[in-house]
Amino acid sequence: MLTTFKWLGTILQLAGSAMVALHLVWSGWGFPVMLAGAIVWGAIAIAARDWALAALQIVFSILNVIGIWRWLL
Repeated sequence: MLTTFKWLGTILQLAGSAMVALHLVWSGWGFPVMLAGAIVWGAIAIAARDWALAALQIVFSILNVIGIWRWLL
């Protein structure tokens, strides 16, 4: 089950990154997709007690929220 969540987090983050990189009209949706992936990876990191990965995902989530705010404004 954990492997499934790892792949889900990876796919979400790759898809979100690709959406932002394409810089199309709907590219702003890449930020929420990446945020979802970061939340999945953060949960995995906490479950595994991998605090370095958890810290990375928390910072990444904050940066994604900033990106979402910029897109909405």
